[in-house]
Amino acid sequence: MITEVAILKIDPAESEKFESTYQKVVHILQRQPGYQSDRLMRAIEHPGQYILAVEWGSVQDHLNFIAAPDYPDLDDALGEFVKDASFAHYHSLE
Repeated sequence: MITEVAILKIDPAESEKFESTYQKVVHILQRQPGYQSDRLMRAIEHPGQYILAVEWGSVQDHLNFIAAPDYPDLDDALGEFVKDASFAHYHSLE
């Protein structure tokens, strides 16, 4: 299993709308093959900064999602809020 971590920066004034939109479209993510779990976290010290952590069965599961026909629906819905983003995949050391 791997964890994809996305650090997302949005306009802090859009936080409520961003979180609401996430709740409306997260089902797209959750129905993908290889999906394990997701967690959206808002930074306390940095308004407008979020971490989205998604656990996948493998890196390939994540890549398959990016190539899936419904990926653009999720990307478009959340992308309108994102001003900057960085991504990485992690293996647990446990």
